[in-house]
Amino acid sequence: MQTDDPREIRFLELQARGLNAKQIAQEMGVTPRTVQRWRGKLNLAKKNTGPWPQDIRDKAKALLDGGASYREVGRTLGPSARAIAKWFPGYGWTFQQAGSYAQMVLLEKELERKKRG
Repeated sequence: MQTDDPREIRFLELQARGLNAKQIAQEMGVTPRTVQRWRGKLNLAKKNTGPWPQDIRDKAKALLDGGASYREVGRTLGPSARAIAKWFPGYGWTFQQAGSYAQMVLLEKELERKKRG
């Protein structure tokens, strides 16, 4: 990228040094969000793959394929259910499915109460 703008040159220098958004923002007198926007505009944004190694992700996929919930996979392997949902979207229930399940559970409880008396 060629530029004559001293601000852009300074941003690229700080970016090349490996500073994080907060450090660049402090150095340049802007907000960290501005730095993130610049990175996105220049295609310098890094996709966060998270700290979990690929073998954990492979195990998570296998568990999800086996029918485990995001929460159960998280309890088993360590990452949060939210992180697992980001890695593997589409394995969770829709709101309609969750609602149907909740209704079924309530009906079962009601039947149990009627059986008891």
